[in-house]
Amino acid sequence: MKKKSNRMTATFQFRISVEDKNKLKKICAKQGLTISAAVRMFFSECIRLGRLPFTYTGEEIKK
Repeated sequence: MKKKSNRMTATFQFRISVEDKNKLKKICAKQGLTISAAVRMFFSECIRLGRLPFTYTGEEIKK
């Protein structure tokens, strides 16, 4: 039997366009993931590394 965790959880919400959500959903599905699972993996990797798990210069947002 699986042991229950006593850790509290929090809800995280954000908005993206429907078009981007559908694209993201397809990308995640190809990997066998839901968007929620992919986001949890991203957060876990940020915490493990103590930084973003990719290089970001700020230029990407201008494109």
